Amino acid sequence: MNFHRTTGTPKGLLSVVAGNSPEIRGGLVEQLLRTSPEAVVLSVSVEVGPFGGYPVVRRLMTTVGPRSAAPASLGATGDPVVIVRQDMVALHRATKDVHVVLALPEHVDVLPFLHRLWRTRIGADSLDDHYDAAPVLVGVDPAAFLTDITCVHRTVRVWSGDAQDEPLTPSEAAARQVERPTPSS
Repeated sequence: MNFHRTTGTPKGLLSVVAGNSPEIRGGLVEQLLRTSPEAVVLSVSVEVGPFGGYPVVRRLMTTVGPRSAAPASLGATGDPVVIVRQDMVALHRATKDVHVVLALPEHVDVLPFLHRLWRTRIGADSLDDHYDAAPVLVGVDPAAFLTDITCVHRTVRVWSGDAQDEPLTPSEAAARQVERPTPSS
């Protein structure tokens, strides 16, 4: 258990899982649950909204172990980062030392999304006050990757945190998922 530096309040742990297929993400989540059986899994999907504005953000929250409860399915229209941050702050308030496994879909550009999620906003709780960050786990299904990396004839859109980016080819989107991020200044 980790503690908040100024108040002595226990901090939770945030593990992030991403991948290019639901099976790969599910396998990574299962591995994490074997090492942390009391973790809460927050699975997120982000879909284009009905009128092209804010997206529909669906979340499925599951728990195992002594704190287990029926899975909760939640849906909202709005900024995905704000919605996920609010869920995570609420989880921490309910259980101070919670371990959250955040499972992101393949059409989220993970690095910009997490950067915006972790960044403190004026008038909002900082995740740094509530969670320690664990390494980000990204799994790659080789067959799906080979199919995507060679596809340049259609476009897809990925969410970077605040908006849906410009259309990319599946090849560009696949490369973004596996490339090593360059530190920014």
